Amino acid sequence: MNWRLDIEVASRTRLNAVTPSFVLKLNTVSGSMGDVKNETIMTSDFANMQHLHTELGAAVNALKSTRTMRVTRYLT
Repeated sequence: MNWRLDIEVASRTRLNAVTPSFVLKLNTVSGSMGDVKNETIMTSDFANMQHLHTELGAAVNALKSTRTMRVTRYLT
């Protein structure tokens, strides 16, 4: 994942408005042999980035639970 912070300092209509936004580039690999590569580019504000961070942290914690490890062990 690559990210960049863009800040709009002013425009013709608003002189003293600071508008930050994050630009994310997410590269994913899928398929049985890892042969399908996807690139997704998205923009987001700070509040949505903070929510994404919280949700991804919860997903990582769910993967570390004993129930998930047990299911993974039985499936592989």
